[in-house]
Amino acid sequence: MLENPIVWWELATQDAEKSIESFRTVFGRDLTYYESVGFYTMQHEPKMDCGGIFTLRKARLPFLALNSRWK
Repeated sequence: MLENPIVWWELATQDAEKSIESFRTVFGRDLTYYESVGFYTMQHEPKMDCGGIFTLRKARLPFLALNSRWK
């Protein structure tokens, strides 16, 4: 296990659906859409959300945010 693993990530994009397809193709992982928050999330073991992709509404530039658990 990594000493400081990434425990959460977010990808904000101009087109979430297109980004989801690219993510599936490149990483072979599936994401689930949660309509209540407008966010796609990816599950991992143990069962917990570890990140997601969403469409930007107001911001101009896409971004990626990563959070680590520091020891």
